[in-house]
Amino acid sequence: MDEQFAYKKERLVTGALEVRLGKDQRYRVYALRAFEAGETIEESPGLVFDPNFGYNPILKEIAFKYGEEKGLLSLGYGNMCDYAKDSNADYCFDAENRIIRLIANKDISYRDEILLDAKLRGVDYRVLSLCSTIKEGSFKRAFVKLGLLFLCAFLVSFLPPADKVMSKKSKLVAHSFQSAPIVFVSAPFKNQATNYSAAHK
Repeated sequence: MDEQFAYKKERLVTGALEVRLGKDQRYRVYALRAFEAGETIEESPGLVFDPNFGYNPILKEIAFKYGEEKGLLSLGYGNMCDYAKDSNADYCFDAENRIIRLIANKDISYRDEILLDAKLRGVDYRVLSLCSTIKEGSFKRAFVKLGLLFLCAFLVSFLPPADKVMSKKSKLVAHSFQSAPIVFVSAPFKNQATNYSAAHK
């Protein structure tokens, strides 16, 4: 293994995929649990090799370009994924941990087939993009939180200054509300106290 490709992560995400033989006698990959958009489906080590060493058309289709003169092969089940126009997963390279990630690009349900972009079919030594800075979890949740934050900031901008929130009319109503219990509650007790004193003279 290339020294520059030394692994760093102690444990890899795996075990949530099932490989089944399709009617076309090719293996296909299915989810054993639900995944949210942006979630890591699988992490796998990579094998760096010299693409000029022999010729294998199948290897060229599933390998990635690594540097200027080398190829990179993912050692995970993701290599068996089929392709579709409506894909639900993408590959990316985790440069920090030196591993290859299979990421859900939309919500995936239990038992759904994992499908890569059809544009990658037949492409020799695909370019492997870098993984996003959002390491785990859902892109959707992150965007929703960000949207709510902007919405709150937008609504707050329409609120009047604090010193103008309570008008003279609202202050009068508040004062009347506060004094009302004193007027209507204290009067009966005053009369009862007067009657009690008169009766016991």
